[in-house]
Amino acid sequence: MNSVELIPVESLMPDMILGEDIYGRYDLLNLNAGDKLTESVIKVLRQQHLDYIYIEVAKGDGTFNDIKASLQQELDLMVEESAMISANMAEILRVDHGGFIDQLKDRVDLLMEMKRLHVKSTYTSRHSLNVALLSGLIAHWMELPPEVVRKVTLAGLLHDVGKVYMPLHILNKPGQLSAEEFEVAKQHTLDASRVLKKLQPISEEVHRAIMEHHERLDGSGYPVGKVDANIHLYAKIIAIADIFDAATSQKVYKSKIQPLQAINELKVAASKCQIDTYLLKFFLKNVYRLLVGCKAVLNDGRQGEIMFFHQMAPERPILKVQGKLINLSLFPDLQIVDIY
Repeated sequence: MNSVELIPVESLMPDMILGEDIYGRYDLLNLNAGDKLTESVIKVLRQQHLDYIYIEVAKGDGTFNDIKASLQQELDLMVEESAMISANMAEILRVDHGGFIDQLKDRVDLLMEMKRLHVKSTYTSRHSLNVALLSGLIAHWMELPPEVVRKVTLAGLLHDVGKVYMPLHILNKPGQLSAEEFEVAKQHTLDASRVLKKLQPISEEVHRAIMEHHERLDGSGYPVGKVDANIHLYAKIIAIADIFDAATSQKVYKSKIQPLQAINELKVAASKCQIDTYLLKFFLKNVYRLLVGCKAVLNDGRQGEIMFFHQMAPERPILKVQGKLINLSLFPDLQIVDIY
């Protein structure tokens, strides 16, 4: 029985058999699993910015379960590599989202998209998983129904799936994008919508969350420029998780920052009426609680443990360093440079 493998688009040859349905950008391409490739089809595929596609390959004992098992291993690897903000957070995520991960393993279509994203960019795939789990955790903290938590988590997982169409020189550019490049990058929410056409069933709420996660309450976001009341709750949740994880993750073009600095970025965005203030307060209350007990590295090289956050100055917590308590509010020259 034939199996499928992820093959570089540059390696495609006529008469190869597609192993998946493909919907191209702007609906210019619509191919079905089992279609035989031709020179003209390959040329169009290479214009879609798809770096890899699934092709049928002959394997003597290859089975559907083999494909599924391989994809599940990819997901497990992503979970292990996922850069959570602390050991406390990671433990809670494992408890709260174990069921979601198990359900995801039954969705081969979603696993295939995550595998494609992982091959395209390991950072983007890890970021997608982080945002999924963190978004679901925010929904859980809000005591939303379990079904809503699952939908928010799924939307977070798929929020960047449109980046499989983004040219690599833009996706991995080590510096600020030009205006023209940024316009291309902004297409990933629209591209995600087209990818989702083949991932059924995807609810309307999940679809909207993916489309709107870069919208901002003041209308400064994209792709439409929606304002507060017109942005879905799920998208507002994902926006906070997206900003936080992007700031605290190592990227090819930017070093990660420690969580308290990322929190400050969120506060600045809230002060500009770009993200939801109520959701941010909810998020911060719980994140501060999770950071208690984490290790902190100071700019003088010493390491300590976070013991307490001041309500009025949470960015300057009390640390236990070498057996003594240090109130950072009283030592302006001391800075936390890393938290783990």
